[in-house]
Amino acid sequence: MSEIKADKLSARNVSGTVTLGTSGDTIQVPAGVTLENLGTATGFSGGDNAPGFHANRSSGQGMLDNTSTLIAFNAETYDSNSAYDTGTGKFTVPSGEGGKYFVYVSCVISSNAGGNDINTADVILKKNGSYAAAASWDTNGYGDKLMLEINVTLDLSASDYLEVYVTMDSATGSNCTVGGNSWDTSYFGAFKLQGV
Repeated sequence: MSEIKADKLSARNVSGTVTLGTSGDTIQVPAGVTLENLGTATGFSGGDNAPGFHANRSSGQGMLDNTSTLIAFNAETYDSNSAYDTGTGKFTVPSGEGGKYFVYVSCVISSNAGGNDINTADVILKKNGSYAAAASWDTNGYGDKLMLEINVTLDLSASDYLEVYVTMDSATGSNCTVGGNSWDTSYFGAFKLQGV
């Protein structure tokens, strides 16, 4: 192995580029060596938490009593890879982006009857149509508005998809609403974890 010793490598041109190796080469940093970046790092994969998205309800979504209902979070704050569909309420892992994801859901559920009308409520996160995680509330007729949250880490593969379902059982048979305004916002999001 040849060795070059230098204190500084610079491009011949004033604002040129210094290239190390060619396509297919491996640049190795030995154990015990510190690689310090004092500039801007570009072109490195795995440096952020993408894919990621955050979506919310822009207005309330009505539900029938005691009926499992898919919640379509119809407004996005961000969606780095266009992987969430506001029409279907489905997040699909993009090609080549499998890994561990942190997933979070928050739903504000209100009885349309008001008063102490909610017996039970469930928020269920589904992966590929099957149970992945849930949050439940059993008030036995002592609630009219509540918030249920899910925070979970999931192993996801490319083309896996996530959806959120809500069920509420009313003491009087009334319908309910999953909130979507400034004081009872419901939301759904996820992002890929790096380095795990």
